[in-house]
Amino acid sequence: MRESALRLSLLRGPGPDDDGPSALAHAVQATEDAALHLRALADSATERERRRLTDDQQAIARESRRRQARSHASLLAAADRVRLDITELLGRGPGYAHEGWESPLWAEPYDQPVDVTQVVRTATLGLASPSNIVELPFVLPALGGNVVITHASAGRAPAHNLAQAFAARALASALPGSLRLHLLDPGGLGQNLGILSRLPEPLVAGGVRATHEEVSAELRALREHVHRLNSQVLLGDDDSLVTRWHEGTAQGIPCSLVLAAGLGPHLTADDAQQLWSLARTGNRCGVAVVAVIDTGRDLPQAVVLADLLENAEHLHVDHEGGATWASSPPALLHNARVRCPNPPGSAQHRFLTTILAPAVRRGVNRPVVLSDLLAAERPGAGATHTRIAATVGQAADGSAIELAVGDDEGVAIGGIVVGPSGSGKTTLLHAFIHALVHRHPPEELELYLLDMKAGVEFAEYAPRPGRPALPHVRAVGIEADATFALGVLQHLATVDAQRKQLFKQASADSGREIKNIAQYRQVTGEVLPRVLFIADEFQLMLAGPTEDAAWDTLDVLVKQGRSQGVHVLLATQSLNSVGSGRAAQKASVFDQLELRVGLRCKPDELSLLLDRAVRDRLDTGRRGSGVLNQARGDKDADQLFQAGLLDTDDRRRIRDSVVARFGTDPRIRVSRGTGGVELADAAPVLTSSPQPTVYVGAPVGVSPPLVGVSARSGDGRGLLLAGRDEAHAVGAVSAMLAGLALQPACDNAGFVVVDLLPERIPGRRPLDHVVDWLGDRVVTLDEAGLDRLPEVATRPAGPVFVAVLGLQYSSVEAPLYTDEPHPLGWLCGTGPSLSVFPLIWLDTPDRQRKLGQHGERLQLRADAGSDLIDSTSFLRVRPPFAASRGRLWFHDLAGDADPVLLDPLQVGASLPEPRRVEPPDLAAPEPRSGATP
Repeated sequence: MRESALRLSLLRGPGPDDDGPSALAHAVQATEDAALHLRALADSATERERRRLTDDQQAIARESRRRQARSHASLLAAADRVRLDITELLGRGPGYAHEGWESPLWAEPYDQPVDVTQVVRTATLGLASPSNIVELPFVLPALGGNVVITHASAGRAPAHNLAQAFAARALASALPGSLRLHLLDPGGLGQNLGILSRLPEPLVAGGVRATHEEVSAELRALREHVHRLNSQVLLGDDDSLVTRWHEGTAQGIPCSLVLAAGLGPHLTADDAQQLWSLARTGNRCGVAVVAVIDTGRDLPQAVVLADLLENAEHLHVDHEGGATWASSPPALLHNARVRCPNPPGSAQHRFLTTILAPAVRRGVNRPVVLSDLLAAERPGAGATHTRIAATVGQAADGSAIELAVGDDEGVAIGGIVVGPSGSGKTTLLHAFIHALVHRHPPEELELYLLDMKAGVEFAEYAPRPGRPALPHVRAVGIEADATFALGVLQHLATVDAQRKQLFKQASADSGREIKNIAQYRQVTGEVLPRVLFIADEFQLMLAGPTEDAAWDTLDVLVKQGRSQGVHVLLATQSLNSVGSGRAAQKASVFDQLELRVGLRCKPDELSLLLDRAVRDRLDTGRRGSGVLNQARGDKDADQLFQAGLLDTDDRRRIRDSVVARFGTDPRIRVSRGTGGVELADAAPVLTSSPQPTVYVGAPVGVSPPLVGVSARSGDGRGLLLAGRDEAHAVGAVSAMLAGLALQPACDNAGFVVVDLLPERIPGRRPLDHVVDWLGDRVVTLDEAGLDRLPEVATRPAGPVFVAVLGLQYSSVEAPLYTDEPHPLGWLCGTGPSLSVFPLIWLDTPDRQRKLGQHGERLQLRADAGSDLIDSTSFLRVRPPFAASRGRLWFHDLAGDADPVLLDPLQVGASLPEPRRVEPPDLAAPEPRSGATP
């Protein structure tokens, strides 16, 4: 190959001898080489950028796929969680709420629901995701929820199928008798209702209503039903018929499901307004509306669909037959689709007509009304020779069932009742108590009733103005505390010991061995009543400082009281909290209580109660249903039963009839916790007192009903009450005055109040109440009129009771070391010998110095202080412990008895009717300043 000289020179580069053209050629070549090099660099950079962009795009795509996968997984997980929650919710109810129409369940024996069904599966909900459709059960509330199904013209059949499916499932899964259909099909004559149009009574109220007159009449009847429930049955804003079915207190009143199909031009404006009103106001009364509305046809003028949709779930069925959940959360509105179901068929019709309808007619879920069962008994004719028994409900076979305790063969000594909140435990106790007093006269039975929980469940057994107490009741504890409960137990232990001595003496007198109350009655012919102690939430009386003594006393009672006719019935919500750390003593007590009653208890609670392994519930799920066992839990002795309902009016009628038949008995002790004894509760004792008596209060126990000191003529022994609680102390002294005024033996007594209290302090309200109540029987003196006390309080006949209140607010003070005349000195020194009885409140024991040198002569002392040293000095004897708030120690210095812990008398919310007597003739001149007649 030949190369030109130029080429060679270029390859070599310019030499020193090269001329200009050679140098130029060389420069051109170098430029071309540089350009080629730059082009190569640019190509390389472009390739690198392309590869980088490709890598970035691939990374973004991978990240997008990962995020999409995570989102899809999250959606599936959320759907699974929702599906599990819905499945669990559906699983709590019967299969009729969710099983398919082809399921063999519809042809199998009836699986009666045991509780109110929460929701029913109505359709299938599809949620759209990027890769598929996630399907979930679409559920609606079974009771009390409104549903509006609108549809396009072509969606008429699927919309009505959806409504029929919901109504059929709600009816099939409801407790028998808890739901009734009201079928409206204006213009459709039942064609829009499928099998529902052929359902019988009592599943449907009167068949299909199609004409305007029929629809209007049905809606008016429903409106009247709602008004009646609101005004006569339901109590308070929180009460509702659906809630009552959940709690088992609906008393058989069914909820109503109004299925209004084919709504359009055939619906009049008036009917539409009534239907809309029912949807708005009927929920509280268990009335729900399911309305199917054709949006392609006009509603009556002035009827606004939006008004109905405000109170309902809304689904819209389009031309394709699918539905949009129009009332769904906004996030689901465009991503959710409801697939309408097929309508219920012949299998469901056969189930509803041949299985469910007869169950409703038989009344399998109707309440057992105890008054109907008691009507067959002869009132007051029962004897307690060997047992205490009364009808409390109905057994599974429909026969009456009794609770019984006693010492007869096969009869339990005592019993335990367990039922969680809402089970009907307290209702059962009320029914048992009223059935007992209906059957047995008071000479056959004595009752001691304690309600240890916060509430007033047993308040109806305490005497009130115009409402005498049952003559059978000896003690009532309302919100009773453990100290009072111990007092009752100790009283019953005393009764038990006294009866043992009575039987021993009768054995010696008759020459025949007497071991129990039945033998005593047989040998002597004397009627000795059996005693029944009933304690609700009894675990509360076995706690606190008195726990040891309460357990020991209860142990003695349940083991030994049987023969003497003393029996125990204990009730609680759960046995888990009873006797912690006292396994041996708990077993010792419970082994004697052979009667076991469990109301709506879970298996683990039944296992504790029946002392055996229990794996299934032993109730129907209804309030008041459960198991009764007379043999300490022996499985063969289980009896399923339904407790009878005895409403407030029926209980009042029984009490009134018993009081009318047997009269009243003043021997009743009422405790309302540590707040004192209200005068209304103690009125029977006060009005039956044979002689004037200063009653201070009731012992923290049972006997005697009240503690006091006789007001003997010429022996005006005065009372000093020391306590810092102003309202309580003023209330106690005021109640003593009122208690005296209620006694017939005090009709000729005079009453004087030395009122040294400031005008506007809250603590003086009980005093003002009593002064107004006493009227012209009382004379009040203030500090300015105190000098008139001797002349006002002196009278020729009858005692005079003088209350002094508010010394700490006054400058009045009697001389301590001289005999200088002073009204307070006269009251404590000379007055008692003139049948003047001072009742004086001291805020502290030291305030006694204001009474002067004669203050020590007042020997009746009551102390509400919490300091044992001060109490000992004031009472002149050391009490066992300081009085708890609201209570006081009472001691008579002239006697040798120990101090007594009392619940003091208190005025309470209402005073008994005052006695009508002539006002006292207090010999006094014209009133002067400071005296108010």
